[in-house]
Amino acid sequence: MPNPPPFRVIRQNESVPSITGSWLAYLNKDRWDDWGKYCTQFYLTLVDPAGTKHSIGNLKIGQRGLLPSGGGADLQPGYRRPDIPEAFHALDEQFFSLGQENEYYANLRELGPDVRKWVLGNLRDVAFDAARFEWAKHEDVMGESLLRSVSTTMVEGQYRRIAHGGVNLTPYHFSYAPPLDVEGTSDSLSFSVIPDSVPPTNVQVIIGRNGVGKTRLLSNMTKAVLGTEAEREQFGEFTWDHTVMGPSLSREVGRFSNVVLVSFSAFDSSDLVSRDELDQSRISYSYVGLRQDTQHGTTTNPLQPSPLGAPKTNDELADEFVRSLKECQVGSKLTRWKNAMKHLEYDLVANTAGITNLIDTNLSSEDTRERVLKIFDLLSSGHKIILLTLTRLVQTVEEQTLVLMDEPESYLHPPLLSAFVRALSELLVDRNGVAIVATHSPVVLQEVPRSCVWVLRRVRHEMRAEKPGIETFGENVGSLTREVFGLDVKQSGYMQILKDIASKYPSYDQAIAGLNNQLGTEARVILRSIYLDLQGQ
Repeated sequence: MPNPPPFRVIRQNESVPSITGSWLAYLNKDRWDDWGKYCTQFYLTLVDPAGTKHSIGNLKIGQRGLLPSGGGADLQPGYRRPDIPEAFHALDEQFFSLGQENEYYANLRELGPDVRKWVLGNLRDVAFDAARFEWAKHEDVMGESLLRSVSTTMVEGQYRRIAHGGVNLTPYHFSYAPPLDVEGTSDSLSFSVIPDSVPPTNVQVIIGRNGVGKTRLLSNMTKAVLGTEAEREQFGEFTWDHTVMGPSLSREVGRFSNVVLVSFSAFDSSDLVSRDELDQSRISYSYVGLRQDTQHGTTTNPLQPSPLGAPKTNDELADEFVRSLKECQVGSKLTRWKNAMKHLEYDLVANTAGITNLIDTNLSSEDTRERVLKIFDLLSSGHKIILLTLTRLVQTVEEQTLVLMDEPESYLHPPLLSAFVRALSELLVDRNGVAIVATHSPVVLQEVPRSCVWVLRRVRHEMRAEKPGIETFGENVGSLTREVFGLDVKQSGYMQILKDIASKYPSYDQAIAGLNNQLGTEARVILRSIYLDLQGQ
């Protein structure tokens, strides 16, 4: 800010004056004592040019080389309290500060980026300045006082994100109860998302074999979120566990304000939401996929509406990408889009270099638009899908968004699928959102912990949901496949061939010779176990 007003240190109970004309910052001293060693706490109040007071919150200020002391009238400089001046434009480089709660940074964020940067920069805040934190965290006063009630993880995660204008991550604890099946009940699914958890928990996964009901489940979830209370019996119901989330959180925290449905199935349009359903919903909704989600004119005949669920043409998908890319050129969306693309660089660098360079140019220009369309047209189907999906997600994902995604593996090879899940998770961290991904790919399971996975099975006419019996994050794909699909694996593919071979040859060695040694390590282990079982009989 130009000509920033001075910060002023005042007594603990001294009133903050309402002075007009420019921004002022008042630091009320606090007698709070940390372990009888340090007294570093202040309360920050800002006064805007109109004279309105803004309560910001508690912070603690440390100083390089500050030593502990029990206090007393003869306290020398360099002990117990930071030696800050009564009025200043900015603290010297020897000082460092740290807010003591999320609200401190959130309150500054609400006053706009100029005020936020001015306050945090001049108070030498360590959540705002990562380099300062690196040396300051080795100071005794940092550990004994500034970090007494705040963890290093919180400083480097939540606080730093908000200090730079990001959103305040909130926990999500909710359940979805599907509608009653025709001939039975279905299990409820509970979901829990913990901010800054490692590994991240903001991508939840539902996995099961084809035909188990994953797409129908996502469709019902979408309509349950968007629908009215009267529609609960038809589509199911979401409930929120505020006892787990904590009494300090409002009843609106952890709920969704926006829904994005992502589905690239070329056959199923049952998950689409009609215009009448949208008109009745108080929640924003976007659809990303291959089918028309509204009745609008086609590319070939703008005057003739295409039916809901009709497939989009290649030209329509390309135009959608360019329109979405243009919207991602604005503000923080540009940063989020570039960050998402970084996850895909190893796979897409040769194909998308032109597009990533053109994001900074004028996409309203017909020449630039045609260049983007030409590059997009040269991409493979999988690369087109992932570029369009991520670009549309950056465009549509707002704060507290629920992303519902159906089988992203349909067009993506395993490394690209893994990169996509990581890009999605990072985007949702930035926007305080959650994704529920329906899949039959164990590659997706590798990217999330067991606590984030539900395995769907059909028991007669009932859908059953259960947690995997093994940890999933980083687990071997073969182990995950056996865990999820069990008997399906044993009765299909190469497993059936191995059983047939074992019934044909009397010994393991003869079977190997009969297969001309064309067996992988896992197949050899399985074949040997089949022969051991036969011998045991």
